[in-house]
Amino acid sequence: MAWSAYLHPSLTTVRLDFEGLGRACFGLLLRRLQSEAALSLPAWNEPELIVRESSGPPPS
Repeated sequence: MAWSAYLHPSLTTVRLDFEGLGRACFGLLLRRLQSEAALSLPAWNEPELIVRESSGPPPS
């Protein structure tokens, strides 16, 4: 969420490529419906951890 950087403390989030994931899943479904023998898993980008103030050691 873009607004999570503006909270106090700013929140650690995970960034996902939802468009790429959707395309990969649709391609897998389409291959499955067409009964292709080789059903390899689609490749997509790994989630990206956005570390902000909400992660870290507790305050002393």
